[in-house]
Amino acid sequence: MTNETLVIEREFNCSAETLFDMWTQSEHLANWWAPAGFTTEILNYDLKPGGVFHYKQKDQDGNENIGLFKYVTIDKPNRLEFTSGFADEAGNLVKPGFHPDFPQELHNLVVIEAIDDTHSRLHTEGKPLNGTEAEVNFFTAMHDNMKQGFEGTYHHLDQYLATLK
Repeated sequence: MTNETLVIEREFNCSAETLFDMWTQSEHLANWWAPAGFTTEILNYDLKPGGVFHYKQKDQDGNENIGLFKYVTIDKPNRLEFTSGFADEAGNLVKPGFHPDFPQELHNLVVIEAIDDTHSRLHTEGKPLNGTEAEVNFFTAMHDNMKQGFEGTYHHLDQYLATLK
């Protein structure tokens, strides 16, 4: 069996504390958490174990995705753990419309490490939570595409961080 965990590592020109804030403060998430061409609207936000980040992403053509994080662990400034998936307007997890074998729910880990006072390293892991064999296989086959998507999202973060200096 292939490794089902999607791992992405990247460095940012900001402190570990700032990078953690980007992941955990709704006013920051609204400015960068979206794939290229999309904007993010916060529907509900409650940062605590058991709390949620419920959001809607839209592009210029009116296409939209709704997503949901459910926070598990918040350990400032180094670790964030949550489950995630596509959702409806009420915050219920739903299967995404683009493929029936994409997992309904993922387990995510975000680890932030200080390189020095002005640079940090981000390590993220995502994998299907209670996925079927077909869902795990589909998710694993999508790793390269998802890495490209996250690169666009992290480019948004780079641009947003530049506006804060």
